[in-house]
Amino acid sequence: MTLCSDPQAPGPFAKAGAVVTSDLASLIIEYASPLLQHCADFSAREKAISYAILAWNLSLEQPQVREQEQRDIENMIEPDQREQIHSLLEFLIERKETHYRDNRFFIVDYELSETEKGMEIRIDTKYLSKS
Repeated sequence: MTLCSDPQAPGPFAKAGAVVTSDLASLIIEYASPLLQHCADFSAREKAISYAILAWNLSLEQPQVREQEQRDIENMIEPDQREQIHSLLEFLIERKETHYRDNRFFIVDYELSETEKGMEIRIDTKYLSKS
């Protein structure tokens, strides 16, 4: 499975190339930037953002719940892609815990759309207190 279509492509998706509708949308772009820098088109960026948001939300779960949910997700993936998706989710979860540990906003819903200015991201969130 290839997440982004051209790994050698320049990073066409930077904050300047996106229409962000909130501080969290801007933060998600920053969080997903290691993936986005390799994405050459909207479809690839959409997939990268989707995985980033999935990992972001997983990182907010208690470790046991997170592990079970991650296994459930990976079991829905084609067997030959599971290892790659597992590594991707682990990378993103570690990135969230390292750089954005104190951000406890769960992304309830999001919408990505392609505009003349770039990708527009709208995010609905819910704050989760640390339990």
